[in-house]
Amino acid sequence: MMSQIKKEKAPYLVCVDSDGCAIDSMESKHRECFGPALIDTLGLINMQEVMDLWLHINLYSKWRGINRYQGFWQMIMTLKKRYSKQELSMYDAFGHWVETTHMFSMDALKQEMEKNHDLGMKKVHGWSRDVNNRIETMQKKSKLFEHVQPCLKVMSKHADIFVVSSANHDAIDKEWKALGIAPFVQLIGGQEYGKKEDFIKGLIEQGYDANQALMIGDAPGDMRAAAQNHIRFYPIQPQDEGWSWGMLKDKIFEELLHNHDDSNDYLEAVKRYKITLGLE
Repeated sequence: MMSQIKKEKAPYLVCVDSDGCAIDSMESKHRECFGPALIDTLGLINMQEVMDLWLHINLYSKWRGINRYQGFWQMIMTLKKRYSKQELSMYDAFGHWVETTHMFSMDALKQEMEKNHDLGMKKVHGWSRDVNNRIETMQKKSKLFEHVQPCLKVMSKHADIFVVSSANHDAIDKEWKALGIAPFVQLIGGQEYGKKEDFIKGLIEQGYDANQALMIGDAPGDMRAAAQNHIRFYPIQPQDEGWSWGMLKDKIFEELLHNHDDSNDYLEAVKRYKITLGLE
């Protein structure tokens, strides 16, 4: 997959997440697609409790932005404390897969499911397919956060930009093209490219300088992926995404371009983000 990267590289590398970061679709997808499909799959009586817990895990906690399969397993582990462990034990093999796999995708899950003939994995695979179908038929169209398009345009003059997402590739590819921002990026990478930290590592190994690289994201997982590869992280502030992109466009990208990662603007943005998500 890395063969799609052009040989003549820009002096700077920018990795950017999609849902909840560049595109204002994360909350609606969880409320209209992921959550309802999960309720149907689990069949638990207290539907509102399941929905509230799903939203908390995926939007308002330190797990914000995790892959759908990690989110499902986090739900199961939490629900086991409230409901019968025996009732939810069918997902234990799936949980082992989540904790050991290097590839979160429907194809990878399907291969494991067919190898083990596991009912829990089959149910999760069906849930994932249901989610994709619901996203495909969503009534509410995705939109960009304010300042995303002009910011990508500015950065593309100095950097190669890659979408590094844990979402389904076909869905985000369609969104980026429909919203007119695909021309600014070299490649749109979804969950089929593996974990974010591995995707970024692969990019660095293609010849980009880690000291001239940036990860833009809204989730703690984006921050960890950047840290593991020793590149900078710029946070998109939940509930104030437009401000984050405006600051990046008008001031902070220029500062980072010249290695001024000790600027007050950048440090304050990171500090504010960590406080919001309870990371410090």
